[in-house]
Amino acid sequence: MLEKMLQDTNIRVAHVITGLDVGGTERSLLSMLPRLEERGITNCVYCVVGHGAIGEALVKKGIPVIYLDFKNVFDVFRISYIFWLELRKNKPDLVVTYLIHADLFGRIVGCLAGVEKIISFKRGSLLQWGFLNYLERATGWLVTRYITVSVELKSFLIENNHVTPEKIDVVRNGIEMKLYDVSQEARIQSRREFSIDSGVTVFGVIAKLRKGKGHGELIEAFSGLLNELRNKKIKLLIVGDGEEKEKIEKQVHDAKIDAEVVITGRRDDVPALLAAIDIFVLPTEYEGMSVALLEAMAAKKPIITTSIEANMEMLDSASAIFVEPRNVADLKSAMERLLKDSDYGDRVALNAYKYCLENYSLEKSVERFAKIIKTV
Repeated sequence: MLEKMLQDTNIRVAHVITGLDVGGTERSLLSMLPRLEERGITNCVYCVVGHGAIGEALVKKGIPVIYLDFKNVFDVFRISYIFWLELRKNKPDLVVTYLIHADLFGRIVGCLAGVEKIISFKRGSLLQWGFLNYLERATGWLVTRYITVSVELKSFLIENNHVTPEKIDVVRNGIEMKLYDVSQEARIQSRREFSIDSGVTVFGVIAKLRKGKGHGELIEAFSGLLNELRNKKIKLLIVGDGEEKEKIEKQVHDAKIDAEVVITGRRDDVPALLAAIDIFVLPTEYEGMSVALLEAMAAKKPIITTSIEANMEMLDSASAIFVEPRNVADLKSAMERLLKDSDYGDRVALNAYKYCLENYSLEKSVERFAKIIKTV
């Protein structure tokens, strides 16, 4: 009876997110919202800052996107009033917020507009400023329900933000596996775009170019590897954009490895880019639950990543090589190991793929999210 009631329920949801550039949270939104529509949930997305490729993709899938166009701190009252008017006019049944700035903004204005149910979807534990951490705790009582993407992140909220366990649900990221089963022709075409010959081994990272993602350590380790293995043909593909881009470009230039490093900028053709990569490296210092790692698992790529709790919740020693965060020597050693032992890399990649197939189904994630929305 409950399942029949959930299927018949039509609920209107306002999703509030900081931006809609290509990133893990944004790509998850793009995957989930059209499938929520199929389950009787009507969605509208409010983007706080700027425009982006994910916003355009959402509109193409029939999901309305409203840009609040926040420009600076003096703009807070203007966009708050616009959002308040939107909520009063459209009367959504609940508001779901993503990423810290939109999270705080959405919960406060949502409550002021009379929305009775606020869901805070937490995808990471890092707060860059203590002031935001204080606001997060101070306004937590406005949140009806928290959703986290991992057990580790749930524990963080309990221990650091003093949220009761009963108020938190876990909805792991899910992925559509078939998207990453690309042909050999697609691999050749993708590598040709970056002038990568067939005999070259490509290390790759797909992540926003921001602090804490480990790009600096990766470039340093790659440069060291180049110096030691001059008879090996290797390249580094850095996919993404962000505030650290100029710093990363300067580091590459100063190391005199411009010819061996490709920085693509913002891209939304992740499956094709993964096809060009031979070994996926994500030396991140923090994650909620990495969509980039899931994508690498689905694409059957050997993975090197850091031994932080969130990553070790997703993978184990049979499905990835773990290194210490910010440890360049450890990272270089892992890269060298996979470069020299491709059979080991193939075994690790296959184990990761099988685990992803069994545990990170997009349909299961959407079903759980939909049930929470309809019963909160």
